[in-house]
Amino acid sequence: MERSFALCSFLIGAIFATHICTAGDETGREPAELVQARAAWQSQLKAATEPINLKYMQTLDAMKRKFGGAGDLDNAQRVQHEIESLSGKKSAANSSVKGGAGTAGNTLDVLNAPEPAKPKDAGKVEGVVQIVNEFPDRVFELKDGRIPNELNVEAVDGGFRISGTKATDATAIEGRLAGWSGKAVLFPVRACSGQIDPVVPFKADHVMYCAVSSAPGNKALLQYFFPKEKSTWAISRAKGGWQLQLGDKIIPFPDKTTKVGFGATVRWPGDVADLVVTIK
Repeated sequence: MERSFALCSFLIGAIFATHICTAGDETGREPAELVQARAAWQSQLKAATEPINLKYMQTLDAMKRKFGGAGDLDNAQRVQHEIESLSGKKSAANSSVKGGAGTAGNTLDVLNAPEPAKPKDAGKVEGVVQIVNEFPDRVFELKDGRIPNELNVEAVDGGFRISGTKATDATAIEGRLAGWSGKAVLFPVRACSGQIDPVVPFKADHVMYCAVSSAPGNKALLQYFFPKEKSTWAISRAKGGWQLQLGDKIIPFPDKTTKVGFGATVRWPGDVADLVVTIK
């Protein structure tokens, strides 16, 4: 019932707005009163439908997680198709109703997601791997076609930057439904330090940042931290191995660690990550 109301509202809004815009083109410049009235109507329409859309998308996500957790990938994919279908309807409505685009980084509601940015090649940054939160004990090679190619990695003065907008939703990897994906940059473990700047801060259920330690065979450990502002970091020897100090937080690395680094993952289409790391 809620879905039907939301979809009807969008379709009515799109048709009505298209009719108004067409009429305005035929009669010349629109009067200010009409422009103001239309803006007020669009604002009220958006405010009325967003809570309904949000609740339905939350229901769909919970349903998808339930099916995925039970190993029922067929039904999980059907729910995913429903999400993508609704996202497409929202995009069509936005092309007709002015000012209806969503805001980057505020995208639990997939219906309000902005147009995703296409990932670029890693360029000259070495040690780039793909990471998936649902597989916290490993990293994936860039050429692994099973993993959605999310986020860009580029060299910056004294370090690297991981940034971008998520373009895909959950996908099945080795029989497991995975929604979080992104990239990390690894370098040989050594005593070093630097600064980390979450240009787009951590946001629960949208963007996460992690320290990554890896061993031969793509074995790894993703350890999450929750930065909301710029801070310093340092890697040093510790009893039995190495450790990362990030601000006042200590993150120990496993004994057989050979490489360490930092990564970023995003969850929903339209979610944005932006992490800058410098290394001394």
